[in-house]
Amino acid sequence: MPFAEKLSKLRNNKGLTQKEMAKMAGIGIAQLRRYEGGKSSPTLKVIKNISKTLGVSADELIFDEGEGVASNKILDRELLEQFEMVSRLGSNDKDAIKTILV
Repeated sequence: MPFAEKLSKLRNNKGLTQKEMAKMAGIGIAQLRRYEGGKSSPTLKVIKNISKTLGVSADELIFDEGEGVASNKILDRELLEQFEMVSRLGSNDKDAIKTILV
């Protein structure tokens, strides 16, 4: 599925208008419309902001199902999301979780 179509679908699934999405992702609504219309491609920074706003990984936003690195290794979506949350923690918290998992 093309990026533009996927972006629009994920935004709609989240129940966000283009205006709400643009504001939450820190981009202009006209720019979001260009992304969804396939007329422009976002920078990595914007992809990161959009991913956070939609609650999906950048892999899920960019790649088709099964193409992303993380999704190929971790098939349990809930577990993948939990690992993504852990990755945002401080080093002490990460070390504590690693200790528990081992």
